[in-house]
Amino acid sequence: MTRRVPQREPLIVTRTDLLAWEAAQDQTVTGIALDDQAETRFADQGAHDPDPTPYFVLDELLGHLTLNEHSHLLDVGCGTGRVLAYSVLRSLPGRVTGIELDPQLAERACMGQALCQARGPDGQRA
Repeated sequence: MTRRVPQREPLIVTRTDLLAWEAAQDQTVTGIALDDQAETRFADQGAHDPDPTPYFVLDELLGHLTLNEHSHLLDVGCGTGRVLAYSVLRSLPGRVTGIELDPQLAERACMGQALCQARGPDGQRA
């Protein structure tokens, strides 16, 4: 039996450090960067600019939930799919669904999720 040793997270001091660490997490899990600096094309419909939720915020929001194989997490306005990637990274049980108004962002989220399924939570090919 192989036991995964948790990696120690680096010291993050600046915004640049945080963005670099977030990009590395995205690359490990999905194989693509999930940060999108573009402005939304759907502001008139109530959408805001895509801004992926930082992993440390997701730890605070979702890390304390008791989820099981019957749980279903719904991410409305999923953007490029950071919450979906987080669920793979943290091996959350249950099902996760993302809904996105912008077809280009939704396509990117789907691409990242396809790569997640091919790789697994440790970034290795399944």
